Amino acid sequence: MKRHLVAVVVILVSLVLDQVSKWAAMTWMKGEPDLSYLGGIFVIRYAENPGGMLSLGAKLPDHARFLIFTVLVSLISIAILYHLFRSRIGTMERVAWALIFSGAIGNLVDRIRFEGYVVDFLNVGIGSLRTGIFNVADMAVMLGLLLFFISTLGTKHTH
Repeated sequence: MKRHLVAVVVILVSLVLDQVSKWAAMTWMKGEPDLSYLGGIFVIRYAENPGGMLSLGAKLPDHARFLIFTVLVSLISIAILYHLFRSRIGTMERVAWALIFSGAIGNLVDRIRFEGYVVDFLNVGIGSLRTGIFNVADMAVMLGLLLFFISTLGTKHTH
């Protein structure tokens, strides 16, 4: 039961942070000029992204984006949730999968709520070397992937 509680807490905290931060961006940044911090390293810039991470797939037809970013992500999220609660995995891997799941769900909520797009608002970089515009859900997925790969480094595979 304790291992499930860790996953549930990670999912809930991540989802709340994601949705509250997107609400704040929509409330205070939509239609406003960018906010720049630390000499432009951190920029808050409101964007509505119909694509995936880094706007991948944004130019696809609406039906293709729906199939990929709503239907496929929903199916993958169900599989992750099943794995998360039915598999015997370590705490770090459980946290990793919980973060990946929460990020997928956070953006899925946007796609359903806003009819096909997610709210993005964060940009990081120096000069012309910058990330795409992203959100807390994207950070959860990336952190989850990082933790997953770290957790697999210590795993010995025997054949």
